[in-house]
Amino acid sequence: MHIEDGKIVEVLILFVDLCSFPSITHELGPEKTHSIVHSFLNTTTEAVIKHERCR
Repeated sequence: MHIEDGKIVEVLILFVDLCSFPSITHELGPEKTHSIVHSFLNTTTEAVIKHERCR
């Protein structure tokens, strides 16, 4: 998405602090970590989109 100078847009910023993430990723490995993070982001995105439709 390109934002023009001076244009006001509505955005959503999601910050998630996962406790012990480095040690968990070390135990799970890259493939399993990617799968879990991908699933979390998909679920979160679906919830945001559903909420937006309710507005």
